[in-house]
Amino acid sequence: MRAIADCHVQGIPQWGIGVDSDTGCPPSIAALMIASGEIQGTGVLPPETAVPPDLFFKHLAQRKMRLKIRTIFLYGEIHAR
Repeated sequence: MRAIADCHVQGIPQWGIGVDSDTGCPPSIAALMIASGEIQGTGVLPPETAVPPDLFFKHLAQRKMRLKIRTIFLYGEIHAR
């Protein structure tokens, strides 16, 4: 079984940009979380342990970004949520 998470956004027309904001927004959210103290780890850490997921997903939602998670089973069956 494998899970794939895709980030989707409608774009931000008032900024004059389209759907490509889903590339730069997640890293900028992480940088803001470091600056605000929401991420407190030091050194080289994998994002899975350094970034609090609930807070990160909250920041994504504030930017109208959503995740689509697909689960692929060994026999090729796909379930989407």
